[in-house]
Amino acid sequence: MVNVVLGSLPIYFMSSILLPKTVRDLLDAKRRAFFWTGEDKCTGANCLVAWDRVCQSRAAGGLGIKNLEDMNHCLLLKFVHKLHEADHLPWKTWFISHAGANFLNAPDSYLAKLVLTELPRYRSLTKVQLGDGTSVSFWHDKWLTDTTIACMFPALHSHNVDDAVSVHSVIEKGVRQHLRP
Repeated sequence: MVNVVLGSLPIYFMSSILLPKTVRDLLDAKRRAFFWTGEDKCTGANCLVAWDRVCQSRAAGGLGIKNLEDMNHCLLLKFVHKLHEADHLPWKTWFISHAGANFLNAPDSYLAKLVLTELPRYRSLTKVQLGDGTSVSFWHDKWLTDTTIACMFPALHSHNVDDAVSVHSVIEKGVRQHLRP
């Protein structure tokens, strides 16, 4: 069992699904047991340091063992980033043809739900180049400053009728078209 837990299988899954907390806890229990005793199970008496401390970076005083939750989100963010790159990959073309450029057309799709869940985290970490503005979210991408328009003007954002409107559309039609009185 230890080989499966410490092998590449969880990483493969973590790059395509958000592991539930119970699964992460089970994997951490196996990793903790292997780390402290080399066995499948261990008790708290065998653990010399709290697991949260072990998972901190070496610079922060930990041992640099990866936190599974952070690793899972990072791998999912890598997937979301690939959707925003200019490459024309077959799987990406298929996904966008079903979910749409703003990923809202396939709300029942597990993959679309996963992307929509990770998208706010991705947007908080990135800033976009405007280009023609067709693939840039007016409200939720950082395209003008180091924050989003929705965060800069929350009262204005509360009047929007289309949360997925692009910068290109606002420039073409004006912002009033996308606001309710």
